[in-house]
Amino acid sequence: MKIIIMNCSREGIWYKNKIGKTYTVQKENTKDYIVTTKDAGGKLGHVLKQDAEVIEK
Repeated sequence: MKIIIMNCSREGIWYKNKIGKTYTVQKENTKDYIVTTKDAGGKLGHVLKQDAEVIEK
């Protein structure tokens, strides 16, 4: 699944300046998509579902 960052609803989140970037989802839970990102040093980063839109299932 792929998502696009549409918003950043909380200050200090790692993707605050990544609006419009796409990421591949590794896992998800009820509130977050969990993605691998170079922006987090190649580690897993959590993206609030309310801040993203699924662009590919």
